[in-house]
Amino acid sequence: DLSYDQPFATVGEGELIGEASCLNYQPRSATVVAAEDGTIVFEMLRNVLDILRRNREFKRQMEAKYRERALENHLRSVAVFRDLPKDFIDYLRNKVELVGFNPGEMICRQGDTADAFYLVRMGHVKVYESFADGQGLVLTYLSRSQYFGEIGLLGGGARTANCSALDHVECV
Repeated sequence: DLSYDQPFATVGEGELIGEASCLNYQPRSATVVAAEDGTIVFEMLRNVLDILRRNREFKRQMEAKYRERALENHLRSVAVFRDLPKDFIDYLRNKVELVGFNPGEMICRQGDTADAFYLVRMGHVKVYESFADGQGLVLTYLSRSQYFGEIGLLGGGARTANCSALDHVECV
């Protein structure tokens, strides 16, 4: 996660890059160049990354790095969070929950009690309404830095639509 005013970052030993592209079959979103001669990079196949993501310690480390390095830039990429004071962003850093969903998994159901606001960190979310006759209507598709769940929280306490993961989805 890089900000537009500082589009460069140094990736050190043991760091993971390209996981979002790998998991969701998406094009790469950044160019990575070796800063030193003799740099060694290991390529990890998707199935290995899937196995690692199920390991609690690996997941904990990845979440800690995200909170430390990328959460502020990610929040500030969204207009409603752009002007929040740094102190408040720092307060949120360890308060937010990072949640993941598998392809096809329901994130929230229409009519359920609204209990969270979601900011898409990775993947694609389908937002749709269900009707009594069994028909549904897709309202939109969301991707990185788009959010959902605010309407139910602000307007009565119930979810107004269904949201499901189209691919591997991670949300704040």
